[in-house]
Amino acid sequence: MQYSAKFYSNLGNYSFFGNTKFIPELDSEKFEDILQSSSSYNEIKYIWDCIKDIVYDNSVKSKMINLNEKYGKNSYYLGDLKEENIKIIDKFILSKGIETLNTRLMKINQSRFCYLVASVDEKYEEWEDSNIFGYYGKIPA
Repeated sequence: MQYSAKFYSNLGNYSFFGNTKFIPELDSEKFEDILQSSSSYNEIKYIWDCIKDIVYDNSVKSKMINLNEKYGKNSYYLGDLKEENIKIIDKFILSKGIETLNTRLMKINQSRFCYLVASVDEKYEEWEDSNIFGYYGKIPA
């Protein structure tokens, strides 16, 4: 019950202050027993099977929302992005009039990046003389 309340109040399993991960205070088998008692268990079983190892992952890399290079984990920057790349690309994107909130940045390869912009309209945008392109549409989780 405590884990569920904390999860919903933080909209995830990381504290909104400090960005530190929290895990249930009971083992995964007992947690799954609680889930199985729900009349909706058949609908959520597949999801639970996909995430249970992640929920209980307490490795150093999963404990903090941060960049990979700072021993963290996040879903805002996809691929092995460095802080220096992010600063340069964010500055470029802002110069194009695009707000960087609610976006994702994906590293395609060493010199190519894709900026994912949440939008109901789907479109692709390539900026001349740039190693950055934009995709507008549904952003993957």
